[in-house]
Amino acid sequence: MAVAATCILAVVLFIFKRRRTRRHKNRKNMDETETERLYKDEEDRNVSNGVEVLSRTDGKSLFVHGKFGNSVSSTSHLILEKFIENNVEWKSLECLYTDIPENVEENTIMFVYGWFGIWNDDLCSVDKVKKACKELHDILCKETNVRIVIGMRTEYHRKYHTHGCFTPSDLFSNELSLDAVNNEKDKEHIKYFMKKIKKPCKKSECYCHDLKFDNFRDDRDKRIGIPLKMNVLARYHDIINDYVVKRSLLKAMTNHITTLRRDEKTVVIYQWIMYICLKGQYKRSEELDEELIKTMEFEISGLSFNENEENLMKYLKFRNSDKQKMVLPESAQYVFWHPFIYICAFHSLFTTNPDIAMNYCNIDAILQLVRPENYLDTYLEVHADDAMIDLFNQRIQSEGLQDVCKDHPLIIPSADKGENIEDVEQSSEGTPSEHGSFTIISQKAVDMMNM
Repeated sequence: MAVAATCILAVVLFIFKRRRTRRHKNRKNMDETETERLYKDEEDRNVSNGVEVLSRTDGKSLFVHGKFGNSVSSTSHLILEKFIENNVEWKSLECLYTDIPENVEENTIMFVYGWFGIWNDDLCSVDKVKKACKELHDILCKETNVRIVIGMRTEYHRKYHTHGCFTPSDLFSNELSLDAVNNEKDKEHIKYFMKKIKKPCKKSECYCHDLKFDNFRDDRDKRIGIPLKMNVLARYHDIINDYVVKRSLLKAMTNHITTLRRDEKTVVIYQWIMYICLKGQYKRSEELDEELIKTMEFEISGLSFNENEENLMKYLKFRNSDKQKMVLPESAQYVFWHPFIYICAFHSLFTTNPDIAMNYCNIDAILQLVRPENYLDTYLEVHADDAMIDLFNQRIQSEGLQDVCKDHPLIIPSADKGENIEDVEQSSEGTPSEHGSFTIISQKAVDMMNM
């Protein structure tokens, strides 16, 4: 009996040790996928300035803004962390601008994000933004010890400031811009550029040797911040040749993802990227959507994720809230490490399977990233033809969302359709409504976010 008990104990300890090692490995992967701080000194100054504003009696709110990829979210998170470090009795609260709680406890610092859309402008959020601003103002009026950090893209504030969205203006009076160009920041950029992109490359034919820092300011994708460009090129060095030729980070990264499907060694990585793009996230403890896998003719399984996890973590991370709660890898949600990677995956999917994208992707993503043909875009969008627009309108009708997003250019007014909702429901059998309901600016969309 004693020998048997000893053997059982040895087996239990062995299993526990393996699980512990795996958890530590996954924690390491998770930490490594976080966006690197490119210019620490400059970022520290921004954080210190933000905390200083919020520590004043008249500093109840702080408006942090910058280009897409200019570290708005990471800087805001660091401000919250530093503020709580200085005020240990305080706690933090993060929420989407459409999910602002009615009541907030005293000694709470809030970060409010997702304004106008997580990935891009959804073109129908003006009323929701007005409502959010009023709710935040009411919170500050009710509670003495509450601080609010608003994180937003600069282009949205410029575009909508004449629409009366940002009232009362007191919410936006303390401003922290991350778009300012200065020599010290550029020095840090160049240092990172040389250390992480140029020096590690030993291939004499690689175009990185011809790439200059000034190229990052002259590219077609000026709407993308330099920190994001640096991080993407450092992570995916093999896209540099394509990037130098096309001068578009979006096209180069999208092409990289699409190319994965052409190699039998990487096709499983491509299929997992597409699956997570379609579903929004992946959790080991949840069953795979076998119907979707069959529709896409994928050959993926939970086992294939585990076997390819190291390579997949080049594109993924654990959802931030799971990381903060120290959720075990088995229960954590895997999402793309930055919204930009989701956008590139969406572009790849739309290029190869536009009908699948319009049928299965999150409706929020479609409203933000798809525009009709000949519609003026802002670089991040794709264009849908009439057939794809009709397909999407059938889906919107079947979901009962036509009134919610009626002002979007993809939505065809009911009077122009010449059909009723019953006809649409019949014609949309087998559409994504069978794979779960969708809501505009839904929690599912938040799960896809990589802030």
